[in-house]
Amino acid sequence: MPSVDSFTVKQRKLIQGVANGMSLGPAAIQAGYPVRAARQTAWNTLNRPAARSALLKLMDKKGLTDNTLLE
Repeated sequence: MPSVDSFTVKQRKLIQGVANGMSLGPAAIQAGYPVRAARQTAWNTLNRPAARSALLKLMDKKGLTDNTLLE
């Protein structure tokens, strides 16, 4: 997996916001993306394998596995 440093500041904030339970749009806006394109930008970013992997790793680190989320 790429290091956290390979992501932009906005991408890191977006990934962290989603891992903290925010929806894509609000997480992207909070990360600093323009309101008009926030949700689509978040979707595009998180569909990149490296970003998806970073999100899953962060969620796992927080204990948010599939099993715990379904409980």
